[in-house]
Amino acid sequence: MKLGEFSKKVSEIIPSIHIAVLKSQPELISKTALTLQQLMLMETLRFMGPSKMSDVAKFLGVTKSAVTGLTDRLIKGKYVRRVSAKDDRRVIKLELTPKGKEFAEKMAEHRLDMIRKLFSNINEKDRAHYVDILLKIKQNIDQEERTK
Repeated sequence: MKLGEFSKKVSEIIPSIHIAVLKSQPELISKTALTLQQLMLMETLRFMGPSKMSDVAKFLGVTKSAVTGLTDRLIKGKYVRRVSAKDDRRVIKLELTPKGKEFAEKMAEHRLDMIRKLFSNINEKDRAHYVDILLKIKQNIDQEERTK
């Protein structure tokens, strides 16, 4: 398949998969009224642990002011808190609260269940090949990030 045709197909398929995954967890999302950006910030903190706002902004590819706005709303919901760094009290880090950790873990578990369901009828060889392709894509993304 030529790159142009491949790109078009992938750009059509990925959003439909993403929407299907989001639709599959309405009970988690509707109870909280969290936005996709807030969920991404929480997932980032789950992945990175307590982090400086600038590091979160860089990881998400947004401005610090955007992270501040997202964080303020998550703090009001008691999902995230600001804490002083142990080594330098002037440095403020973001971390998930127990409520935020519990919610992020539920989201992660739901994602694992969804992946198991989606890939249950795909053979092991194809699943391994899919992971290999995802790793190559991640390497390309990492390489692009390093050149910025």
